[in-house]
Amino acid sequence: MYLPNSSGIILYANKKIEELIGHKKEEMLGKPFMEFTKMNVLELKDIPKAALLFGGALLGRPTGPDEFYFKRPDGSKVPVEVKSFPIMVDNERFVIGAVRDLTTRKYAMRLELEVAERTAEIETQKRKLDEAYGELKSLDELKTKFVQDTAHELKTPLGVMLVAISFLKKKDVVQNEEKYAEMVDLVSRNAQRMRKTIEDTLELYKIEKGRQYEKKETDFDEMVKAVADQFAPIAKEKGLEFRTDIPDLPEMHCDPKAMRTVVENLVENAIKYTDKGRIEVMARADDGMITVSVKDTGIGIPEESQKHIFGRFYRVSAGGSGAGIGLSICKHVVEAHGGTIGFTSSPGKGSTFEFTVPIVHEHKGVSI
Repeated sequence: MYLPNSSGIILYANKKIEELIGHKKEEMLGKPFMEFTKMNVLELKDIPKAALLFGGALLGRPTGPDEFYFKRPDGSKVPVEVKSFPIMVDNERFVIGAVRDLTTRKYAMRLELEVAERTAEIETQKRKLDEAYGELKSLDELKTKFVQDTAHELKTPLGVMLVAISFLKKKDVVQNEEKYAEMVDLVSRNAQRMRKTIEDTLELYKIEKGRQYEKKETDFDEMVKAVADQFAPIAKEKGLEFRTDIPDLPEMHCDPKAMRTVVENLVENAIKYTDKGRIEVMARADDGMITVSVKDTGIGIPEESQKHIFGRFYRVSAGGSGAGIGLSICKHVVEAHGGTIGFTSSPGKGSTFEFTVPIVHEHKGVSI
């Protein structure tokens, strides 16, 4: 505590003031209050504020609490709270200055803030861990389902093949060329289905192990045409119209096998989920990019499933065929080639899947 008179002369200062400012009270007594500035007790930026408050107190206005930092000769700083109370004694005004050390309170506040920040950080980490655990649990469940679905995908065509082979052993079937050809075709198509399931499963394994693609100059239009020729008979067998619009395209530096898998998956899905209407396979080159789109008039994708459609192991319906990895493989392959893939779909009207990849030549290393 300190006590100046109406002229600002300090008449009294207690021991606590000495401790707070690091000066003996004798250095203060009998001197104007603003001598504090010459003693460098206040920070330069706080001097105008202190002068204004002290002047107000001398005019009879209580002030505070106001916070300042007192500077000690050793360079340390002490946070303080200052209040001023004007009093009248024998018609003379005095000011009682009450100073409180805020070091403990500031430390407690800082500690409280640090605890709050740390608590928030822990809660954030916990939330992330909970989310990660949920994702891992969901992925584990999906993988279990994937194993079951894959087993089913292999078991079903295998059963068909075994039945067909048993028919091929019969004499009347062997002697009937049409029936014999039908059984052989049935075995062939189901064997291809099994091979596709196995290849997709192996591709997924390679992706998880950091798949590296073997890129080379590729006749992209010929590759797309070959896929269209491969699936056109299957579409027509379902009674679907199969259209193509595949002009000559520039050669592209890519992994031809991986990119062919993308086109095959998109065309196969279009045929699988279309019972009437048509399938359209189109390609174009523009602004250094090649775009391939596959359009169908099938069942479309339910809105609630659309955001998950490229998810690994995700299938739109439990009753559908497939292990739910084809589209996730497509996305990985396209993005690994610097491209993008997306779709539009209207439930009950059909879907269009489209991917775009840059045309890059190895010897130039740039798009053309």
